[in-house]
Amino acid sequence: TDYTVTAKATNATGDGVRLSGEWSVSGSVRVISPKNIVIDKLVATQTGDNTGWDITANGDVQFGSSTAVDIGERDSVGVMLGAAQRLRVTADGSIHVAAEGRLYVAGPNSAADWTAGGEIAILGTVVSGGSMDRNGVTTWRGANATVSLQADKVLVGGPLAGNRGSFTTIGGVIHATGDITLTARTLAEQSTVFIGESADVQSDPTASARALGGAASKVSLLSDGSVEVFGSVASRQTGSGIEIHAGVNGGGIRLHCANLLAAGMVTLAAPQGVISHSGGVIADDSRVAAAVGGISANLDVRKVAAEVSGTGNLQLRVNGDVLLDTIRVVGGAV
Repeated sequence: TDYTVTAKATNATGDGVRLSGEWSVSGSVRVISPKNIVIDKLVATQTGDNTGWDITANGDVQFGSSTAVDIGERDSVGVMLGAAQRLRVTADGSIHVAAEGRLYVAGPNSAADWTAGGEIAILGTVVSGGSMDRNGVTTWRGANATVSLQADKVLVGGPLAGNRGSFTTIGGVIHATGDITLTARTLAEQSTVFIGESADVQSDPTASARALGGAASKVSLLSDGSVEVFGSVASRQTGSGIEIHAGVNGGGIRLHCANLLAAGMVTLAAPQGVISHSGGVIADDSRVAAAVGGISANLDVRKVAAEVSGTGNLQLRVNGDVLLDTIRVVGGAV
């Protein structure tokens, strides 16, 4: 890749790289640091075919200012960074997007592709396939644009630390016109994908996004440990689905007042754990679920296949008519 702008820190004993100001770039941007990268109080736009931002840190990458109180608890000010075709972020540490952080990649078949050795925490907004204005309004521009986040822990939304010890629930937002994949993979039970109470994770979230004519997409929440969803997850293009897979090393899937909406199929799998759904609803054309320790769910679906391979029970609460395609419970009750 030919870079129009390169910001690089070479002194490993320094503070790393800090970017701010107002940028308008025609061409690709590269940011490299042997320590941390902080992108704060910045408004950036980008033009040019096949251009993007490539951000690499041996430490953490922070979009917007934050004071870490605990996982998912951040105090923040803003940044708006727009990429034309790709927004690639790699950190040996963690990647944080503060509550007023707005990041987007605008073009068709574009990608926000992030990998961290620690956690990825999204309290702000990440959009792929559209651009945002200063008020945070999205204009959808390109179909089949994806988001892929991989880390030890992937956290979207959570409580925000305020003044005098107060907290406000903040909903992180991830929207795309193609696949959204959130992956927590360290071969450890502590791996977590967490979607907070006010969070919103959607592919093709609006009629104007769907009108771009992209292919059927999937929202995937994948964890070697647990997946916890309090907020909304949706995949709205015709034939699009949701896949949640957890518990390879003993965790499970816990949907707390969660709403899952798919135009196609919802698939839930916890091969070494439990699937539970307390509040909210799962709405789709059909649903497949498999777990060891038991399944409990609220459904507004037309077809269900479910399997409990351990000693747990199967409990389904349904709205309307449903076809029980395949039901298998080894040691429990239905």
